[in-house]
Amino acid sequence: MYAESHNLELRAAEQRRHLQGSVHDLKAAIQQKLDVRRNAREHLWAASGVAFLMALTAGYSLTDMIYRIRGRQPARDRWHAVEIER
Repeated sequence: MYAESHNLELRAAEQRRHLQGSVHDLKAAIQQKLDVRRNAREHLWAASGVAFLMALTAGYSLTDMIYRIRGRQPARDRWHAVEIER
């Protein structure tokens, strides 16, 4: 009876160590995936492209809003008007 309970305790301790190791490995993998510096280094060109497109879109939208607030016609509409007059 004692040997059987001792074997169960040893198995439980081994399973706890295995589970703790698995949790540690999972934490390390998550930290590696979420590491901003490493991801920025690996995906520099994609991040630069996305930032460029966002800045271009924001600049274009802001310029369009300013033109509309001031009551001026945006350049794209002026060129369209010139084509229609011809």
